[in-house]
Amino acid sequence: MPFEYKSMNKFASIIFSLSVASSLPAFSITVSEVVDAIASNNISLQAQELENKSEILSLRKENSLPPTAIEFSPFFTSGESGMSSSELIVRQDFEFPTIYANRSKSATLRQNALQKDMDLKIRQLKADARSKCLELIYARKCREILQKRISIGDSLLSSYELKYRLEEVNLLEVNKIKLANSDLRRELAENTLLCSNLMQSIQLLNSGKAINLDSLTYEYSAVSYPLPSDIEALKNNNADILSAAAAVKAAQAEVAVGKQSWLPSLSIGYRRNTDGSTVSNGVLVGAEFPLFSIGKESKAASARLAASNLTLQNAEYEATIRLQGELERLKTLQSSMALFDADSPVLMQTLQLLRKSLELGQISLTDYYIETGILYDRMQTRATLENDFQTLLTSLYQ
Repeated sequence: MPFEYKSMNKFASIIFSLSVASSLPAFSITVSEVVDAIASNNISLQAQELENKSEILSLRKENSLPPTAIEFSPFFTSGESGMSSSELIVRQDFEFPTIYANRSKSATLRQNALQKDMDLKIRQLKADARSKCLELIYARKCREILQKRISIGDSLLSSYELKYRLEEVNLLEVNKIKLANSDLRRELAENTLLCSNLMQSIQLLNSGKAINLDSLTYEYSAVSYPLPSDIEALKNNNADILSAAAAVKAAQAEVAVGKQSWLPSLSIGYRRNTDGSTVSNGVLVGAEFPLFSIGKESKAASARLAASNLTLQNAEYEATIRLQGELERLKTLQSSMALFDADSPVLMQTLQLLRKSLELGQISLTDYYIETGILYDRMQTRATLENDFQTLLTSLYQ
């Protein structure tokens, strides 16, 4: 029948256009480009960077000389006019010289630890942003499948409404298609809301600065991506381990400073005394011994070092277990996606054959929806596998 030929051509054109759309050239923005923009614009990171600068300045201040003290004492004698005598003291206190060298080294390592902690915060923000971007791409792929089903459903409804007018089908079958299309449109509305919320979340991470996400796309081909095999190399670049290792080095330097806590603080100065017309000049030399605090600072630093070592050991252990599991999971996901891709031509052909069989009356409308539902579930599963792969890949390099 001419009607059947025309409707099948429309159905085939929908399937073909949607199946090749992903291969057409188009301008796109990658997830990494969005993530890098967020890392540059995020206000919370900028605030943290300023706090770190303040902390670094405080560290430098701790290793500087205390203020120079100037004391002047005038003396007055009863019965005499004016000042009878006076005393002037100019004094500079300082700690034992070796303490400054060790404290400077400690400050440098603590500064490095702050930077590693900042790097960890940046990676955590990037991981959050990348996760939202990947979720947005996945939601849009689900939307493509829904739009595909709605387009085909609308085509099928037009076909059955014409058949109903020709009294070839009953109203029940037409209503089944209408209800099925209505459910799909409801799912599409929920998906649209989800995409909108995700875009708002990404804009929020970008501190409200506009960023175009319309052409956001994956930057890696999941099936052909070369997976790393050296877990140790991944651990060497792990943010948690790097941050914990920097904390250990800083704690070791603090222990070195603490071991010198018994050394005295020194002072040197100038002293001038006057008594009438007599003037006396002298040198002031002094020392302060920490008799009641010896060892306490060293013990506190040793405790911090022990805690830092345990934190590092735990970070290395957790990273090893996690990376091993993630690599195995990634390999499994790649194999599964390759199988789905190999079956993709068969799936598209089966969709067309099912529509043709329905038009020819070889299968019922119920059977058609059951069989096509299984095929669309396979498309959904393929999209889910790719999203899982991209998300897990992000975690692998975190």
